[in-house]
Amino acid sequence: MRLLIGSLLGVMLSLQGASAATCIVGKLTTLPATLLHGKIFVPVTMNEATGLFELDTGAAETLVNSRFADMAGAGMDRRAGQYEYTGAGGKTTLPVFKGHVRMTHIGDIPAQDWEYAIVDLSGSLERELPGAGGILGMDLLHYFDFQVDFVTRTVSIYRLKNCTDAMQPPSWAGDFDAIPLKHMPDHNLSLPIFLDNAFLDAELDTGWGGMPQVTKAAAAKAGVDEAALAHDPGLHGFGVGGAFSAYQHRFGMFLIGGGVYPNAVLAVENEPARHGEPEAILGLSAFKAQRIWISFTTNTLFVQGVPKGK
Repeated sequence: MRLLIGSLLGVMLSLQGASAATCIVGKLTTLPATLLHGKIFVPVTMNEATGLFELDTGAAETLVNSRFADMAGAGMDRRAGQYEYTGAGGKTTLPVFKGHVRMTHIGDIPAQDWEYAIVDLSGSLERELPGAGGILGMDLLHYFDFQVDFVTRTVSIYRLKNCTDAMQPPSWAGDFDAIPLKHMPDHNLSLPIFLDNAFLDAELDTGWGGMPQVTKAAAAKAGVDEAALAHDPGLHGFGVGGAFSAYQHRFGMFLIGGGVYPNAVLAVENEPARHGEPEAILGLSAFKAQRIWISFTTNTLFVQGVPKGK
């Protein structure tokens, strides 16, 4: 596999003539974004076929819908699935096949000779977006910084050089939050949140379209026990690989960076916690933001346009 971005960035740097100590933010491409059910889809071309792929920082690897893989002519090993994909609710129900794609384009970014996980997503992702191409996971995304602009409905992808956590996203005027990010296994990301009486680590999952969710153990840290949950309404969530059940509980105070959300309703997972499971999961809809910049280079989440405390 090769990501052919070095030449693109080199041209940008030479044009700007910056010194080695200067923070360089090189834009590689801007994509139209389809916003659906709190999720973001962008066009991706594999060989000669183009489809909409979900931008998903919660997915360790890129998944290509088997129907789209056939359209793209992916070289696919059609023997019994080599392994199973662990989906929502800890279910392992989807067999994965490996497939080779000669050329992938994410806007102006080419990726040559990439091996993908090919999965039948007709019963999950295609329920939200018929004909969806698949899911862009962290095996591709962690190479870049990217900005999601909910006003213009665009996703811009950047490559940074010599930048620190003190950088300001280009073209952003006015106040914004800078929230530290930590790396989890498989390149996933977590950020600190505060929920009533507890500080928690939450996974930043752009593929999570529902309300923010916490485990039962995290809810207990915030002062909510089983007896309190017994009076709450239930809900069922769906994701790749299966369904899960949860409670809807109203918490007194929910803080994300400088964002203040009083009387927030969060989902409390009604299943035993799994090893390595984050205490909470946040999708981008949790921030009520106009723009978000996810920086893997500086380990920072920049957020603009969030509710502030009084």
